[in-house]
Amino acid sequence: MDKKEIISYYDMGGRDAQMYSKIDGFLALTKRFSPAAVKRTKIIACSICFGLGGLTIIGAAIWVVRSMAYGGAFLGGLFRLIIAAFLIGVGIYMLKVYGSTPFIEMVRSDRIISADGLEKVYDDLVHARQLQGTKILLGCTYIFKKGDCLYRIRDISRFFIREESDDDGTTYFACAEVRDESGIKKVDIVTLSGFRQSTREQKFREIVAPIENARHILQKIDDDFEV
Repeated sequence: MDKKEIISYYDMGGRDAQMYSKIDGFLALTKRFSPAAVKRTKIIACSICFGLGGLTIIGAAIWVVRSMAYGGAFLGGLFRLIIAAFLIGVGIYMLKVYGSTPFIEMVRSDRIISADGLEKVYDDLVHARQLQGTKILLGCTYIFKKGDCLYRIRDISRFFIREESDDDGTTYFACAEVRDESGIKKVDIVTLSGFRQSTREQKFREIVAPIENARHILQKIDDDFEV
């Protein structure tokens, strides 16, 4: 999708702008992806990457000079140069690539709003209820994740516990897999870490149950409509 295809309801003014402002405020789309926000992110990221990269290069040069003067391996200097190259590469990526194409959260939200209608999405948000302990608002037709995106409930293909491992251990998430016109997205509903397996699975079932019920209602409506 070209940037020009993305709808800007603020430009329309009136009630459309008011409704979109409510949705946009909850999802923080403009806050994260407006030209000003992208520029700010670029400046911060590039300053950090280029600054640390430059300092790392200086550190590598000092290491090499000391190695030549007092003897020793050059591997420490080479390792620092590799880190510097990585940091500078990230900085160049942020400068040249970041924000050059529309962000998927913005694209997905605008596609849903364009296809389903702004009024329908707005009404669902206004009447949606908070899922306790999560960033999710559950409506009749959509789920809205604060600071993220909106998704159709009927586009959820499955629920599962997602695992993410690193040096500090394994983190567990109650996750919904969404398949829509924008592609496949794994939406983390809430973190399940800190529980034993049995408790974690129980919490998972409790958390996804309201969304699962809403999905079943929509499926029944679709089946009745087809009949």
